[in-house]
Amino acid sequence: MRNRWLSGQAIALHVLAIVAIGGMLALGWWQLQRALGGHTRSWAYTAQWPAFAAYVGYLWWKLVHDLPAFGGPKAATPAPTPDSGDPDVVGPVHIPAEEHPGNRGTRFMRKIEQDRAKADAEDRAMAEYNEYLAGLNSGDRQPGR
Repeated sequence: MRNRWLSGQAIALHVLAIVAIGGMLALGWWQLQRALGGHTRSWAYTAQWPAFAAYVGYLWWKLVHDLPAFGGPKAATPAPTPDSGDPDVVGPVHIPAEEHPGNRGTRFMRKIEQDRAKADAEDRAMAEYNEYLAGLNSGDRQPGR
């Protein structure tokens, strides 16, 4: 197995992490000096920059240890198929035509038509309500409504 700490990508990641963490800690020190000099807003940045540096350290650790490119965990094994002999794996499943992935356009168009019909029904109801309000406003109030 290749040493994950000394691969070309890992060394580039180490350098990037050192520069980023060093820069953020330097910014935190600078903000501390400003805060001590009377800039009250700098107190928040005094805590913020080291927190960012800690996050970069966390990301560096995760990248070096978890990514396959750096020698971390390998990709997942493929799922068993019905002919693999695994008794828990069932055979082919029938998918209705309207739910088949190849018919996404049909389902999409059906959804658009349903949305249009719903919007038209809402528009008709709103028009009827506006007519009712116009009748109330004109004084032609109908009894029983």
